[in-house]
Amino acid sequence: MRKIIIGTRGSDLALWQARHVQSILAEHGIGTEIKIIVTKGDITHHLSFDKIEGKGFFTKELEEELIAGSIDLAVHSYKDLPTQSPEGLIIAAFSSRELATDAILIRPDAFLDGEWLSIKSGAKVGTSSARRKMQIKALRPDLSMVDLRGNVPTRVNKLREGQYDAIVLASAGLIRLELDLSGLEVVHLPPSVFVPAASQGVLALQTRESDSELIVALQEMQDNVTKTATQTERLLLHHFVGGCHMPLAIHAKLNPDETMDLRIAQANHPDDFPKRLHWPSLRFNEQNLTKLPQLVNSWNPQPFFISRNSEEAPFFYRFAQQFHLNSSFTSMNQIQSVAFHLNDRNFEAIVFNSERAVSYFFEHESAENFLETLIVSSGEATTRALERKGLKVDYTCKKSDFSTISEQLKSLLSGKNCLIPCSAQSARTLAISLSEIADVTEIITYKAEFCSQQIPAYKWYVFTSPSQVDAFAKINKFPAYAHYLCLGPTTASSLSKHGLSNIHVSAETTELSLLELLNTLQLHDFEREIR
Repeated sequence: MRKIIIGTRGSDLALWQARHVQSILAEHGIGTEIKIIVTKGDITHHLSFDKIEGKGFFTKELEEELIAGSIDLAVHSYKDLPTQSPEGLIIAAFSSRELATDAILIRPDAFLDGEWLSIKSGAKVGTSSARRKMQIKALRPDLSMVDLRGNVPTRVNKLREGQYDAIVLASAGLIRLELDLSGLEVVHLPPSVFVPAASQGVLALQTRESDSELIVALQEMQDNVTKTATQTERLLLHHFVGGCHMPLAIHAKLNPDETMDLRIAQANHPDDFPKRLHWPSLRFNEQNLTKLPQLVNSWNPQPFFISRNSEEAPFFYRFAQQFHLNSSFTSMNQIQSVAFHLNDRNFEAIVFNSERAVSYFFEHESAENFLETLIVSSGEATTRALERKGLKVDYTCKKSDFSTISEQLKSLLSGKNCLIPCSAQSARTLAISLSEIADVTEIITYKAEFCSQQIPAYKWYVFTSPSQVDAFAKINKFPAYAHYLCLGPTTASSLSKHGLSNIHVSAETTELSLLELLNTLQLHDFEREIR
């Protein structure tokens, strides 16, 4: 095969990407040379990235040289490309996907573990992406966002110089460049918390449609798992954006059974609280994916009841405010602290089954007394609450761990003398399960007093604990037509005792996961209504 000329921008990351493709081609016996091309995005410094990203500012000149025949192959960061190639050009193949997530780099004096995004209140965060601004504001409205430009090393240097307290970058660029990040805290954000850009972490290999020899060679090297997920994201991006630029995040992952784990976060403006949706096992086809953006754009969320006060459910509250929903934020139990005494007993392990258990336990005990104790948490939110107390969590349970006593829990707790801080209304499911493998002591740290408020009827009910279900049932009825969303399987079990069938459990024990579930179910309901 002839020698291939690879066109690329001249930044450190772009050159890494071109050399990476060059090395892959060399392994297949294809000779290459690299040609550096300056793009409009490289010399345009007065516009923020949300004005130029995805509009060809970093790609147009490479495409022009492809069309002219002065290069044979252009290597792009796929998220920089518009959703349609110019006439005569084609995306012939994709690279394997590097970590698709976003990463937050934080100066040590601004790092606060246990908070969403791990940043102290009021910090200055550098990003110019509308997608990132939308999600940061939703998670942490107390943070100040400031535009950030320059290549990756330049942006990291600006952080070190103190121009920002933290900056947000694509994880892939940091990994590929192997930058020295010593002295900075680096937090890679999972898609369940922070949804990345469509096709982030993927390289697109673009060539002329007429260059059949090169197209065949490139496609033989392609990662087809990446291809399926990336093409899903790009198709959604094309039908969502439709020529305009909105804050939009899309992440797709192919499951072993060939269903798709799909997440979307979308808003009309970076200051808006986004619609967040999650399908963990979507059976998809192109027709459904084409229809989905129209459904999301035209869907108006419906009001709901949630068994928490507004300050206890900030994501739900801001979401309700954004869409002017006449929702009910009502805790059916008024919580009161209960004094307790450990009588100087030493415990080898403590198991916390809620944020509230953490809060009320440490009203009476000092966290410093438990720095050497093995600590188990019921989920991510409980873990964050413990980390805010300065404690290291040894194991964070998955959704089913407590109900099944996973092998990991058996290994950690078998034969140990364990403490479980709990409420007076605890269902004791956890203590009974753990008593099979450990010496368990329960201690009551708080109790719930019944709230006798009559709740108006809704189609959507969100319950956050079994005690909330029990308190609700004392004076309110459960409509048979309604949907019931739960934060964990024990709450679902409490609802099922009332003969209910439309019960749904969030993928993770976090408020954010619960809100994603509500949105996804409502959108599905909306889809049925408009058929």
